[in-house]
This record gives sequence, structure tokens and C-alpha cells, in this order.
Amino acid sequence: MDTINSKLIAAFDGKVVRKDLLHRIKKGTNVPTFVLEFLLARYCASDEPAEIDAGMEAVLTTLQDNYVKPDEANAA
Repeated sequence: MDTINSKLIAAFDGKVVRKDLLHRIKKGTNVPTFVLEFLLARYCASDEPAEIDAGMEAVLTTLQDNYVKPDEANAA
């Protein structure tokens, strides 16, 4: 990442949303965008690839454990 992105991440820790990750997850899920943005800001607000990968796993696990899919709405 370039220096301006690093400065933004340092200044706004936990508030930076990576839109490229948002679009990558949004394609496969039927979750409101604001929910994904909150989770990505919480778990993926970094510029290190290892932390981003771990954060993506945490986001996907959180969605899998806590979000009811539309076809399973009656079961809930």
C-alpha cells in the first residue's frame, strides 16, 4: 500500500473499510452492506495480508454463525 493508505489506517484505526473486500464478500452473500462494512472495519482494518486473511475468515465465520439465510428463515 502507498503511504497515504498507511497514514489513513494509522489515523482511523478500526474505521477503514476496504471496499475491494466488501465487493468480494457481497457477491456470495445476501447480507446488508452496512453489516459487511461494520465487520470489515472491525476485523480487516489493516494493510498486512496475513491480518486481512485472518479478518476475512473471522467475518465469514461471524456471518455463518449469526446470519439467517433467506431460505432458512422459517427454520429460525
